[in-house]
Amino acid sequence: MIRRSFFSRRDIFFLSCILLALSAFYRFEASGASGGGKNFAEISVNGSISEMLPLELDREYIPPGLPAVRIVTRGGAAGFVASDCPDKVCIHTGFLTKPGQAAACLPNRVVIRVSPGGADTLDSVVY
Repeated sequence: MIRRSFFSRRDIFFLSCILLALSAFYRFEASGASGGGKNFAEISVNGSISEMLPLELDREYIPPGLPAVRIVTRGGAAGFVASDCPDKVCIHTGFLTKPGQAAACLPNRVVIRVSPGGADTLDSVVY
């Protein structure tokens, strides 16, 4: 009677390659290599960029003409903390930390996007 193992050598090699690739991807994402440097909160009001706030600074921002909407950057994250919209989806989205993440307050037409810093964004940054 021939006894076979559950995994062949080829299966073990294939699984270890997949685990190695997943580990490398996780380290790439965790190190912030997709942004590389400082991240900014890009705040748009009515479709045009109103502010670019560095996430490393603790700051509160109130969009012009919208005193009930408050946006906070702290600890490397940005998010809505107050709004007069009825459902508060923008607040429940939480704080954004990674480039590409976004939150929107649709009734007030305010959008926060996290964008990576670079030479082209440094001219428009407000400290």
